[in-house]
Amino acid sequence: MQYREWAVATAITLGAALFHLWILLRPPLIPGVDGPFYLIQVESILRGEGMAYGDPPLLFYASALVAALLGDSRLGVSVTVAALSGLSALPAYLLIRLAGGGVAAAAVAGVAVSISQEMVRMSSDLMKNASGVCFLLFTALFTCLLLTRGSRASAIAATASGYLAFLTHSLDYAYALLYMASQGLAAYCLAGDRHYTRLWLASLTALTSASLLTMLALPQYFSDLWKGVAFLEDLLRIGRPTQPPPTPPPAAHPSPPPLPPLQLALPLSFLVAGCLLLAESLQRGAEALVISSSLAAGALSLTPALLGLREWGWRFALMDLVPVALIAGVLVSRAGSRLSQLAISTVIVGLVVGQAITQAYQVRPSIPYEAYLDLLEIRHLIPLNAPYALHCRGVSKYWPEYVLGWPPGGQPRYVISDRPLLGGPALRLVYRGRLLWLYEVRLRG
Repeated sequence: MQYREWAVATAITLGAALFHLWILLRPPLIPGVDGPFYLIQVESILRGEGMAYGDPPLLFYASALVAALLGDSRLGVSVTVAALSGLSALPAYLLIRLAGGGVAAAAVAGVAVSISQEMVRMSSDLMKNASGVCFLLFTALFTCLLLTRGSRASAIAATASGYLAFLTHSLDYAYALLYMASQGLAAYCLAGDRHYTRLWLASLTALTSASLLTMLALPQYFSDLWKGVAFLEDLLRIGRPTQPPPTPPPAAHPSPPPLPPLQLALPLSFLVAGCLLLAESLQRGAEALVISSSLAAGALSLTPALLGLREWGWRFALMDLVPVALIAGVLVSRAGSRLSQLAISTVIVGLVVGQAITQAYQVRPSIPYEAYLDLLEIRHLIPLNAPYALHCRGVSKYWPEYVLGWPPGGQPRYVISDRPLLGGPALRLVYRGRLLWLYEVRLRG
């Protein structure tokens, strides 16, 4: 690419990263249901105690490094998540350029993936998921390079990118595998010369083997990969007359309602357009690989919602940002004249940015600021490591753990509540704050 094209890609990447950083730093506290969870993990690492909870470790250790450099754990998490979320624009841009699209088409793909409302939703709450999207896209990019040019360096880069996705988030890793596998199968079926598929198969085998060995060696970090097994079990239960107990939700979020039809209409329309494009792209090499793999990813994203699997549907639906962005880039590249491409690009980018800004103003912490101030005062009223119970609606359980320094549990000696409790002589009011009450449990005898 020429210098001007690299400048465009860099500007989109930096702009997206700054946009996400603004979103994460705008509220007075770190946003999202799991926001304090990331702070707990990072500060535990900085104390030299390792991660407090078993999870894919890459984002937490990267955030801890940035926090150590900047001197603030929230800033470390925010900068790391914003940088990786913005970085997703670069591989999307390069992938459309590799597929033959112009600068306008590539810019649309970069903006649509990095500044979409889905990415805003993930970067402000599902931070690991948002951070792994760039590794997923780099996997798709290097796999496409491998299958069109046969570069061994691309094979190594595809394996490395997929492994970084594995170290970040299980769903990003699953989509990285899907893009890698579907591109290879498409190349095998469509290309006359199948020499490069051997190198692709070696790369895919290396990725899955490295991931499996890592999971077996460090199972405490990758227990969330078993959610994939739970998802398959839920799929197999569909249509059975007798349903076993439902699988626990894949994350600590309330059970969502079914996705509205309008939310499914947009990705479905892009998938239909992708099918039409694929019929005309069978001899276009990289473009056919991008479209076919995006169709596979889009189908996976919509399957849980279409089958009524609510607990999975909302998580998978967020991932449709990748196939929709790439198909949108191909659509723009097929628009005809440069003026037509510019007009369509302007409309798409305007819609994407408008939705993202609307979503950004809905981002907020999972605790009222007044309740957070109450926890800061309660911290001085409870003995260190004293067991306590939490009776608070709408407050993430991680906030008391983050502020006090230890999680709720055990036989409680104290109760933190967001409403008055009627416990008679068994409960003694210790503190009444702005929104929270602290009670001491009186031991009998």
